[in-house]
Amino acid sequence: MDAHLDNNPKAIEAGYVGVAVFCAVLRVNGCGKFDGLIPPAHASAAYIARCTGAPIKWVAEGLAACERIPEGEDTGLLQREPDGSLRICGWDNDWRPPASSAERMQALRERRKQAVTESDARVTESDGALRDVTDVTQLDLEEKRSDLDQEESRSRQEELLVPPSGTEVVSKKKGKKDKPPLPFTVERLLDVLNTASAGRVAIAPFDRRLAPPLTAVIRDLDAQSVTIEDVRLAGEWVRAGGIDCQLAVNWVATTGKLADAIAKARAWDAAGRPSVRPVRGKGGMSVDEILDFAKELKDEQAD
Repeated sequence: MDAHLDNNPKAIEAGYVGVAVFCAVLRVNGCGKFDGLIPPAHASAAYIARCTGAPIKWVAEGLAACERIPEGEDTGLLQREPDGSLRICGWDNDWRPPASSAERMQALRERRKQAVTESDARVTESDGALRDVTDVTQLDLEEKRSDLDQEESRSRQEELLVPPSGTEVVSKKKGKKDKPPLPFTVERLLDVLNTASAGRVAIAPFDRRLAPPLTAVIRDLDAQSVTIEDVRLAGEWVRAGGIDCQLAVNWVATTGKLADAIAKARAWDAAGRPSVRPVRGKGGMSVDEILDFAKELKDEQAD
């Protein structure tokens, strides 16, 4: 509703009752989406009186006041058409409400479609070749820029997410064959290590950029016939004191680190899982001592 309605010369001519009825007419038009031309069935004084709860005589008086043409004007606020419909004078310029976001987007698409249609019509043929003279309109650029901004926002939100369960995080390049499936996922690897080590191998926060090197670690372990149970064993060895510091995901993603821990965990398990201490600690057996003891056991069994 225009805040300056009361100052409009046509509204001043219509008076208080006329302006009140005119506001009711605008509401009827909006509810029916009549776009400024109200059909006869909705334009009668009786119908508007029923909608507003006002006396029909009062509504009829207001409609007549709205149809009066002030001096110096071509029309009043309303104009009765021969078929009984009611036209809101100046609808497009004065009374049409601002378009909603959906309506503006629909209008943009229609203008864009029209621009493409017109440019296609200007494509001409010369010497058997078609020349593309399609214009790139400002509307095209604005819509594409909006799409790019939304895509960039989604990419930033997904940047630090843990890879989905059951999927391999590997970028596929054109021309390369698909690699065989992983024996276990990155998520499974980290979960087993974290659980078996009682949290000494931390898995959060997870940097998505570590997904490819973690995938490479899994493939290296698979080539050495390492199973998920070997990974679990390594976690138990870490918990027993095989490594005397908190480990992060980047340790797991470093080539050779987990494989070395698995080898030492196997030796520790073969030796009966004795008390473990790092070389810097006191008490128990060091990692080197465990490896020597496991070698001795293997030699004795061979003899």
